[in-house]
Amino acid sequence: MTAPLPRTDPRRGVPHLTARRAGNAWLIHPMDALDQRSWMYAAGLARDPEGTLVVVDTPKEPSPDFLPGILRALPPGRSELRLLFGRTPPGGVARAGKWLAARSGRVVVTTTARPRPTAQGALFVGPDRGPGWTRYTPAGDESPAGRRFPRPSWEDDLPDGPVAVSPWSQAEPIPAGLWLRPAGPTPVPPDHRTLVTTRLRSRPDAVTVVLGLPGDTAVPLADVARLWQALPGHLRSAIWFCCFGPVALPPGTAFDAALAAAVGGTVRSYNGLPVSPTPREPIDDPVMAVGGDGSLGRPLMTHELVRFPPQDAARDRDPMVTGHRWPVEGLPLLRPGVYQRDPDTVLEVLRCGLWVRGPQEPAGDGPRFLPVDRSAELVLYDTSDTSRLPAFRRLAKEIAQQVFAAHGVPVQVRTAPRAPLPQDSVPPSATSGPPARPVTGPAHGTSASGTAVRRAAPLPEQSERRQTAAERDGTGRPGGAATVRPTLDDWLRGAFGARYEECTSFVEALIRQRASALDTRAAGDPVAELAALRLYLLRGGHMTAGPETAPDSGAGRGPERGLERELRRRLASGLRRLPAFRGPVTVRVSLPETGLAWYRARSTLTDGDWCATTMSGRPGQPGDTDVVILSADGRCPALLGAGDPDVVVFPPGTRFARLHVESGERGTVLLRQLPAGDTAPDPQADRDAVRRLRRALADWRRDESAGVLRTGQPGRLFRAPGTGTAAEAGAADG
Repeated sequence: MTAPLPRTDPRRGVPHLTARRAGNAWLIHPMDALDQRSWMYAAGLARDPEGTLVVVDTPKEPSPDFLPGILRALPPGRSELRLLFGRTPPGGVARAGKWLAARSGRVVVTTTARPRPTAQGALFVGPDRGPGWTRYTPAGDESPAGRRFPRPSWEDDLPDGPVAVSPWSQAEPIPAGLWLRPAGPTPVPPDHRTLVTTRLRSRPDAVTVVLGLPGDTAVPLADVARLWQALPGHLRSAIWFCCFGPVALPPGTAFDAALAAAVGGTVRSYNGLPVSPTPREPIDDPVMAVGGDGSLGRPLMTHELVRFPPQDAARDRDPMVTGHRWPVEGLPLLRPGVYQRDPDTVLEVLRCGLWVRGPQEPAGDGPRFLPVDRSAELVLYDTSDTSRLPAFRRLAKEIAQQVFAAHGVPVQVRTAPRAPLPQDSVPPSATSGPPARPVTGPAHGTSASGTAVRRAAPLPEQSERRQTAAERDGTGRPGGAATVRPTLDDWLRGAFGARYEECTSFVEALIRQRASALDTRAAGDPVAELAALRLYLLRGGHMTAGPETAPDSGAGRGPERGLERELRRRLASGLRRLPAFRGPVTVRVSLPETGLAWYRARSTLTDGDWCATTMSGRPGQPGDTDVVILSADGRCPALLGAGDPDVVVFPPGTRFARLHVESGERGTVLLRQLPAGDTAPDPQADRDAVRRLRRALADWRRDESAGVLRTGQPGRLFRAPGTGTAAEAGAADG
């Protein structure tokens, strides 16, 4: 997709650049040279809420007239421009920012440092990398514009660089807020800094304060209180603490209780580390357990807690859970974290799990003070009422099964302790009775520690080469004519020859160079799976034998039915190894009114074929309907180099929720991809998805009205999700 530009006079030396939409950003690059890595970098950046984000792919040796070329290629509009240069432009970044602001008549924000990519597509210019962002106006004025992009509302309330809180502790800026850690000459281990700066999730409306450094001395509680008091008063209600390393606490107290008592105020904290999701952990806003060495453990069901200051010195007030993923949808809320299951049963969300109990407030608060068990979530049931004991136990087991099936986390069912236990003296396996076996599903086992493990599937070569005794003897059946059944690899090599071998070599090199971007840990042969997928995408979704087929290959026009099933399995497995994309994507199709009616008649639908979309819109492409989808884990095949880098692919069997259908000169269908195992309706997720999809569609249509065109013809895979193509489904249904 490119913005049309007038041809430049070669005698003037102005490079012929073009602007291409890349997710929420634009990429300016030479017309005849699109660098895939530059495009993927731009496409992964967050949306700029204040203006237009532009990444400039600067050549190794830019000409002196490079800036005029950028000026011609700038996306249309009058909004503020945030520019990122891949390499330093001629004369430096500051000169480029001033020059472009004066010539374009638009405010330009840029930085002389190289920003660090962080969670959720954000960028951060740390104090170790020099000044942050700078704003240049058309009038020639310049001013600092913070260190973070997107810029949160609390940016100006935090220190711009490291500050000493005491002789023992210092606070330094991080993308999500502040990191209070021990002061001293010992350098921070790179993996700890990487986790805090690149994985920790930021909130535009709240400051995250990370406490401690694993393996180092404990941060004094007094220093945490001192930092709290040093921050502006209006900011304290927006501070969320999370413990990464040790904090020195009074014996037998939890961190949030100790701090609430020390500062005399309400303390908000995470139950673990709030990190951004990854393709291997595609969980919405996960909060992860943290090991003593700083490594991330399992995702936690309880996310956020609030602790009020004690009313008197004799007793701490109970912690209140304000954010969690426990299955209590539709139950009446009695107070935050407490839900009415039925007249005789209450479900209370705890730091360590869930408590099934009676409606009367218990005299003992033991379960409320239990710490997180690193091996498993706990579903506790009350034993004080013997008449309700069987019902409580049965309900606890049902909830545990439900949680494991929906979220895949290990769960243990236990009896609830009747007396409060000190936080610092409760071992992870402490219980007032013998624990039940951890809940596991049919495709999972559970280790002795309660951690879920996945059984390995047989390797593709093993399944491909299984033959009957008769086949090993060279006969298709006892006493029959001699036959040798080809394996899937035999068929692929025979049908596509050198092209399949080239795909195999490409994937082998890709895994050597970019293994961290692929899921190579799953069972199976990643080379065979990704090579077949690359060939499939290069051929536009056609895998019958074509001109490459050798005359004597015996491959025929397509694989036999058994090999076809194995091919479908291999393609789907290869797709799952690729990075996931979470966000709006679209495809433009031609749909009759019967096709739109087909969508209106369904609240959910399952697609039986492959479906390709783009994350950059389809401006200028034929069709009368825009199908816009909020992808949950659609896969990005850009690494395979088999098409445009902004393509997102959904495999057969993908489920979607229909959100909205609109007729008109340009029809609209809004869908939300449903994650695997997600069967319960989620009205809030649907409403959030509609807002995001409408905003993305408005951006894409604005690009089109400004003259942006997408070149090339869409292939067979670019189709509306549904039964067959949406047009066929609509016609058949109508």
